[in-house]
Amino acid sequence: TAVGSSVYVADRNNKLIRKIDITTSNITTIAGKVYNYADGTGENAEFRYPDRMLRIGTKIYVTDDNRIRVVDSTTGAVSTLQTSGDSYNYPDRWTSAGTDIYFSSYFSSGSGSGYSSGYKIYKMSPTGVVSELDMVSDNGSYIFSNYLYGLTSDGTDLFASSGSGSSMQFYRIT
Repeated sequence: TAVGSSVYVADRNNKLIRKIDITTSNITTIAGKVYNYADGTGENAEFRYPDRMLRIGTKIYVTDDNRIRVVDSTTGAVSTLQTSGDSYNYPDRWTSAGTDIYFSSYFSSGSGSGYSSGYKIYKMSPTGVVSELDMVSDNGSYIFSNYLYGLTSDGTDLFASSGSGSSMQFYRIT
């Protein structure tokens, strides 16, 4: 994710959040040191599997295994976001539309002829309140029964792609 002349990256192999100044090519570590979960500032913060990143203002949201961590890009302070509301499996694709975060998560339920699975989309507030979006099509099935390949926003609407081969479809979610 980029902020001005800086790019922030999750260095998953070394468990670090790094800042790259694109004008000087300087690389600095703003958070992380060892393999674990610990909130803190700079090297006192610890990550296990930092992966996807998303910036909203000066905050960088990072998926870290099954947790969502928040990094203050100005201070390097790291905290674990405590979520509440609807339950989900794991944030897969994610994007922001202003201040809220939208993400997909795999689900499965039932068994036998009542078994269903696919991807649901959730909205998460900056304070961690999660709510599932109503993504049921006119025929009553979940729209994203296949893998969700992309999820992005133009700041107002969400855009998603799902399907396989020649049956790939693109969706606009208002």
